[in-house]
Amino acid sequence: MSEETEVKTDVEIKEVSVGEVTPDPNEAKARAQGWVPKDEFRGGEDKWIDAKSFVERGETIVPIMRERNEHLEKEIREMKESFKEFSEFHRQTEERTYQKALKEIEERKLAAVEMANKVEYESAEAERVELEKSKPAPKVEKTYEPPEWREFKTTNAWYGVDQELTAEADALGGAYSKQDIPYYKMLEKVQETIKKMHPEKFTNVRRERISSVESVSSATGLPKKGNSHAYENLPAEAKAQCDKWIKSGLLTKEQYIRDYEWE
Repeated sequence: MSEETEVKTDVEIKEVSVGEVTPDPNEAKARAQGWVPKDEFRGGEDKWIDAKSFVERGETIVPIMRERNEHLEKEIREMKESFKEFSEFHRQTEERTYQKALKEIEERKLAAVEMANKVEYESAEAERVELEKSKPAPKVEKTYEPPEWREFKTTNAWYGVDQELTAEADALGGAYSKQDIPYYKMLEKVQETIKKMHPEKFTNVRRERISSVESVSSATGLPKKGNSHAYENLPAEAKAQCDKWIKSGLLTKEQYIRDYEWE
């Protein structure tokens, strides 16, 4: 064998030897994520996994955990917003209740002055002083109206227009807000109670409700009642509320119909 041939053979052997040592392309990425080789691993031997498996697991688990964290953060934000909405509604209700009571006292004082009734005047003034002790604290930040509250005022056009109904609705809201019921249910109870207390002001609504509950028999010509506690017999505003909370996943149609205050 010539000298030239021996040199060439040596070079070829070296090239093959170097080619056998190929670094794992996943190792650098895995190390950046906290992975260590087996000889550096301090946990149980059965807990160690290779670089490729470590990277693949991270690419699968991390997005899932991120999605779960985002979902939890969204739930927390919604809970805080709901609490803020409820607190604001309760504050507004207390303020209106206070103003209504104060107005009644001032009217009594004025009437007492006109009648020169000193005893009645002093009695009303004593009530005013006592009422001042429970005066709601003024709101510092900008007033925030919950979407359910805005919808309530839109659905019930009488609110803010009819002073009598508005004052009674505020008083009812203050009472119902202390009960352990959902915010939307509280508004719904205010609406239904007002209509029960003043049916003469909701003649059209009541006529629509009766016509939806009753059907006329073709044989006798007399009204025939079906299942009155059914979705189709709900007032239009109640149906809208029902559909909204079903869409939000807060309850089912059956639950709404079961809890609805039927007349």
